[in-house]
Amino acid sequence: MKKTIPLLLPVLLALGGCVSSGNTTQPEAAQTKTAQTETAQMETETAQTETTQTKPVRQKKQRQKTPRQKTVQPNKDDSRECARNFTYDGSFMRGRTFKTNAFVKNVKQGQAIQRAARYIANDGWQINNTDSNLGIISASQTVSYGNGKTAPLNVGVEPVQGGVKVSLSYSISGGLTTPVDAVQNFFCSVVQTIEGK
Repeated sequence: MKKTIPLLLPVLLALGGCVSSGNTTQPEAAQTKTAQTETAQMETETAQTETTQTKPVRQKKQRQKTPRQKTVQPNKDDSRECARNFTYDGSFMRGRTFKTNAFVKNVKQGQAIQRAARYIANDGWQINNTDSNLGIISASQTVSYGNGKTAPLNVGVEPVQGGVKVSLSYSISGGLTTPVDAVQNFFCSVVQTIEGK
């Protein structure tokens, strides 16, 4: 009987088969498994490549720093009520708002408005509006190097039993600064003027 292996060898090698040492070929089932395994590996590699290419790349989001808003609590050690009630909040980037209030005894609303408006105008503020009936003074100051910006000051005088409650508010926009002590002292000077001191 003649051996047919030399004729089948090129065909088997082309199909990915192999020859055993006993000059017999692997069964067809083994050849099919080998071909299926190779095909599955190629499909997996292709799928992984496609997944990698289509998967969006995650970029780290840079957290933008925002200026923190802080509120300063009143100064409880100061004997002046306007200083004890003085607060401010905001930041250099967002702007700041300064506030205080104080009770002034034995003064009428009209008299308080008149005294406060006179003091504020003499201090260099521009009085924008005064309403004695509502108890409101609106004033402003032009900001140095502010290209026309102004800083508003509002004074409210509310009649209460035995006198008036005076509320002051001053705001500056972002990028501007002012000494906190100077604002507090100005507020207290307005209150003291209303008291008649």
